Amino acid sequence: MPRDESLFVAPHNLDAEKAVIGSLLLDSQIADEIFSILKPECFYLEQHKKIFSALRDIYEETHLIDVISLKDYLIRRGEIESVGGIEYLTSLIDAVPTTKNATAYAEVVKEKWILRELISASNTISKMAYAEQESFRSIVDTAERLIYEVTEQGIKSPYSSAKDIIMEMMKRNEELNDENNRYLGKYIGIPIGFLGFDNVTSGLMPGSLNIVAARPGMGKTSFALNIAQFVGITLNNEEIKRGERLGRPPLTTPVLIFSLEMSKDELMKRMVSAEAMVPAEIFRRSPPKTEQEKDELAEKWRLIHMAANRFYTAPIFIDDSGDISLLEIKGKCRRLKKEMGGRLGLVIIDYLQLLRPEQKYDSMVHAIADISRGLKILAKELNVPVIALSQLNREPEKRKEHKKPMLSDLRESGAIEQD
Repeated sequence: MPRDESLFVAPHNLDAEKAVIGSLLLDSQIADEIFSILKPECFYLEQHKKIFSALRDIYEETHLIDVISLKDYLIRRGEIESVGGIEYLTSLIDAVPTTKNATAYAEVVKEKWILRELISASNTISKMAYAEQESFRSIVDTAERLIYEVTEQGIKSPYSSAKDIIMEMMKRNEELNDENNRYLGKYIGIPIGFLGFDNVTSGLMPGSLNIVAARPGMGKTSFALNIAQFVGITLNNEEIKRGERLGRPPLTTPVLIFSLEMSKDELMKRMVSAEAMVPAEIFRRSPPKTEQEKDELAEKWRLIHMAANRFYTAPIFIDDSGDISLLEIKGKCRRLKKEMGGRLGLVIIDYLQLLRPEQKYDSMVHAIADISRGLKILAKELNVPVIALSQLNREPEKRKEHKKPMLSDLRESGAIEQD
């Protein structure tokens, strides 16, 4: 017999909610920690949402919290009666056995809120699955994204006020003014190892989509692999050393490469030979004939083995599935970020025009436009820079003058130049 879900009460713990608010009223010194864990929407009871929101506003203005200032604030807002009056506010203080457990109470409230959000997400997924109005892959991607947003993004609000945005911006700016919080002590974003570029841009910014375009055979893949090699080995090793020296967790930079054209073996051979500064032809060279050739080859292989050892601990990951869609890329990025403890430094896609569209389009222009927008959304969602390689059309070769490529020369450009 099927269960009637309307008979179930959503997960909540009113005692924990009361204890959190009561603890704040008793001890303002715990406010920073509590406000970093919870937001008003985490509370189950509507009146608790209003009270917690009021406490946060009061603390931001005065850095002091007590029942008198809370009462005055709610009276000015005309909300004192809707939260139960002064008697209820006073009772919240009596509900606190000790403020020492305030963080534990806050975690209980947060866990119950996450459970409610999971139930909401599962209801949405269930409706989509029953309706069957979207493709299978689209439904799976939506399901994965909804669960990811609940479990990974925690208390992130669907919208932010100008006040919250400015406060976060100023806080982030203060953090970045401290060289200890910058890559290599000076870059805000992920440096790619090309000094001129890094000094001008301060690295690739989290949440950005970066297009690298050229005609076939011009070295797009090699350029991208050089970046992956620098970020995954050089930058990562430097940040581990800095973390140990400064006594803080390192700013690790895992790199995920999606290769739709070349195999992972071929890509790794290229990176290892580049790291060893040995021509990649060594992997397909015929046996040496003279003693001198043997000695030269032995030295090159020694350098190759040394370079390969540096890759053993490098957080570089390669997916050479080939026939892959944007939805599959999203899922794999989310999973790797979770496996790496919430850190993902860079995503590289080689190349844009080979991604499989999720549906049929009238033209490749429309398909690539949708893929480009999707990559931009992915970068923002995961807060990670994405590098997408792209082909140029033949227009630069046809022009008699001004052969320098323009944005409109992107193959099936559509919205790529806008993104």
